[in-house]
Amino acid sequence: MGQKAKRQWGLYIVLAIVFVLTIFPFYLTIVNSLKYNMQMINSIWVPMSPFHFDNYARAMKEIQGGIFNSVYITLWVTAGALVLSSLAAYSFARFHFPGKHILYFAIIAFLMIPGFLTLIPQFMLVRSMGMLNTFRGQILPVIATTSVMPVMFFRTSFEELPAGIIEAAQIEGAGELSIFSKVVLPLSRPMIGTVSIMTALASWNNYIWPLVSVSDRKVMPVILLLKNIPQNALEGMGPRLAGYVIASIPLIILFSFATRPFIQGVTSGAIKA
Repeated sequence: MGQKAKRQWGLYIVLAIVFVLTIFPFYLTIVNSLKYNMQMINSIWVPMSPFHFDNYARAMKEIQGGIFNSVYITLWVTAGALVLSSLAAYSFARFHFPGKHILYFAIIAFLMIPGFLTLIPQFMLVRSMGMLNTFRGQILPVIATTSVMPVMFFRTSFEELPAGIIEAAQIEGAGELSIFSKVVLPLSRPMIGTVSIMTALASWNNYIWPLVSVSDRKVMPVILLLKNIPQNALEGMGPRLAGYVIASIPLIILFSFATRPFIQGVTSGAIKA
């Protein structure tokens, strides 16, 4: 076996180990979501009959409203962050104005501020605007906090676009808005996919801010309702684990549609022709 083949086999082994370590916790969650308490105690590692699909029925009854709330919030946060960050990045990439670099680095500097430092001021602002226990209070602040890093990603992506394409659009008489919407964005689909997944994950898994700003079950996201799934001595953690599986389904669907553009966006610029 040649040296190259050995390196390839070594890489395959490492990837296989990483795959197992990544999938194994999810496997345990699914397996134990179909068990009652004593079944978990007797055998936590492998499936065991009878399978208790009623755990899923109980979990769904508790969290179905939260799933719709989370989907609604995540869609608005993702759309808002895409619009704001792409427009801001286009301005930084295309235009020259006084203080451009200072403003850009001031925006990027927010990445170095821990989120908990802004939690209290953000709460006071939302409370003063009467947006506690509302969808607006869960959407608008998260759009602001999740739009910072995408500005950096989009600016880099826009600056790598061939200048000749934009110049050709200008010669044809296209305005800046037309260039942005009909030329720049279609060429930036991989980056849009990357930013969409990152923003959707951040919004869906956001726990601290809803915990602080929401107390009404009607507008609670699913991540808060999961901890309210009741447990008893007979069922144990089964219904709650079933809730975790149900809550992960929208993210699995998102990844199934956006994996390819996500990978293309992450690797864009890594290989130059």
